[in-house]
Amino acid sequence: MSLLSGIGTNARDKRRSHTFLPDVVDWDTAENLYRGDPLAARIVDTKPTEMLREGFDFCVQLEDDQSDSKVLQEAVEGIYEDIELIPSLLTALKWERCYGGGAILIGVDDGTESLRDPVIPTRIRRGKGVNFLTTLEPRELQPVAWYGDPLTSNYRKPAIYRLSTNVPGNAVNGKFENNHTEIHESRLIVFPGIRVSERSHQNQGGWGDSVFTRVGGVLRDFNLSWAAAGILVCDFAQAVYKMKGLNDLLADDEKDIFKQRMLGMDFSRSVTRSIMIDADDEYGRQQTPVTGLPDLLDRFATHLAAAADMPLSLLMGESPGGINASGASGDQMRMFYDKIAAESKSKVVPAVRKITQYILRGMGIDA
Repeated sequence: MSLLSGIGTNARDKRRSHTFLPDVVDWDTAENLYRGDPLAARIVDTKPTEMLREGFDFCVQLEDDQSDSKVLQEAVEGIYEDIELIPSLLTALKWERCYGGGAILIGVDDGTESLRDPVIPTRIRRGKGVNFLTTLEPRELQPVAWYGDPLTSNYRKPAIYRLSTNVPGNAVNGKFENNHTEIHESRLIVFPGIRVSERSHQNQGGWGDSVFTRVGGVLRDFNLSWAAAGILVCDFAQAVYKMKGLNDLLADDEKDIFKQRMLGMDFSRSVTRSIMIDADDEYGRQQTPVTGLPDLLDRFATHLAAAADMPLSLLMGESPGGINASGASGDQMRMFYDKIAAESKSKVVPAVRKITQYILRGMGIDA
């Protein structure tokens, strides 16, 4: 801080007037972005798609017989396909990035009459173990009860969720009263969104931030820059008319003589593709300079890729140009897929493990 120069002082340093305030994106805005903006949709879809692009295999090795291991593996993978495991995970992960959360209701076959009761593995019936998977948006699933013992690993985590269906009408099976039901967390796979703090988590109904909260402002600047460039192309060469005595004509234009003259010129130009002017008038086209505009648009694209935490080539769908561009792009891609692998281990693997344990319990296998 310098009182002499004013640097660092609130009164004279303009930087001191700026504060940090996030533009938190709500569910409706996130839905509009995902529906109408192709780059927003790519920012949401790319990571979940790459996590599950190659799928996964269930591997097991029984001590008794290798052929039995193969049979069990095929049976479990068959149930994966029946309950649409990968499509359900893909949808829930996309909703997490778009809305700040997503969940999957596991249709555990344990004979319970109330989804509020926790899953007891020993009560899972013989058979498939899991009959279905249902993806849920955060706007229809809200935490209503929490674990409160600080001496346990699940402290402050939701224990009970309330499902509020957004489908009009009443449920045909009659189990939902007033379109609400409560579900124990053991029956759910929950992807909580971007966790900022416990307070913000509570203020947002138990869910985290959408990826658009961090990317939205940069995406808006990118779209505005390209929209301005599109308008600039339409007016790239502006028509310019020079008329002798224009000021006097405008001052005395009580009978719209000037207006009629301009309409006549535009009409003749649109019909004959030529301009009819007086001998003393002049007509020309003034071009708008666009020097440096491509570089500026590229900088906006680079900023957007950094905000989205994606390689520029993957976000924009094109190979980078310039010297050493391929090497830099390769490094970015390796870093990106290393992050994808890490997120898969922290999100996809626990979800698949939980569902697989229920499936194996249905087969009479303690896992």
